[in-house]
Amino acid sequence: MEDEYKIKKFFSRLNGEPNFEGLKILDIGCGYGTLCAYMGKKKPQKVIGIDIDEYAVNRSNQYLKTYFPDLIDIVEFKKTSLDMLEEYDFDIIVSKEVFEHIIGLDMLMPEIVKRLKVSGKLYLGFGPLYNSYKGLHGCSKIPWMHIIRSEKSLIRSINKKRDKDNQIKSIHDIGYNQYSLKQYEDLLLNCGLKINFIAYNANNHIISKIFTQFAKINILREYFIHNIYCVMEKDVAKE
Repeated sequence: MEDEYKIKKFFSRLNGEPNFEGLKILDIGCGYGTLCAYMGKKKPQKVIGIDIDEYAVNRSNQYLKTYFPDLIDIVEFKKTSLDMLEEYDFDIIVSKEVFEHIIGLDMLMPEIVKRLKVSGKLYLGFGPLYNSYKGLHGCSKIPWMHIIRSEKSLIRSINKKRDKDNQIKSIHDIGYNQYSLKQYEDLLLNCGLKINFIAYNANNHIISKIFTQFAKINILREYFIHNIYCVMEKDVAKE
């Protein structure tokens, strides 16, 4: 199954899949619910998936009912932002390929920290980063062109392909926070969680290996690191 293969690849980039048995888990940006269903099969106490996209949450619920009806009492999907979520004390919080799209990450991270138990862990993987070669996820066919062009020119080009009711005024309007590598690193280092594991360009593709070599040159690092995978822990010392 393709989704399961992608999920296993996600956890392999995080130094291995955790043991979910008996744990309370939150998935931030659950999309269509495949990751939640995967974790739900691992005998957790509870899995909650949240997303601000109503269509995604509705589809997640339908996916669960159709393919995993036995997980309905274990897995739950909610249309909400993290700051509005009532539940706390999660053993594990997961976010897969979402952080590059979240506007206001500086406000999200304190909410994550609050909702983790002491010794609870955050499993985080995201990319491509905005300043990397395909940071606009295919909107520009030429590598790095989205950062070479002015933002006004880029927005004008994007709007030409959209109808009048869906014109954008900024890159944020299409779901990219435009964070730099340094902004992500500052956020992770100063959020109050301990970094247990971190990997850059976590991909076995030859391009990633080549880019990793270029990223060793300090002035090129911003443009040749395209993803970040890390495991973070709420340390008792931080309480």
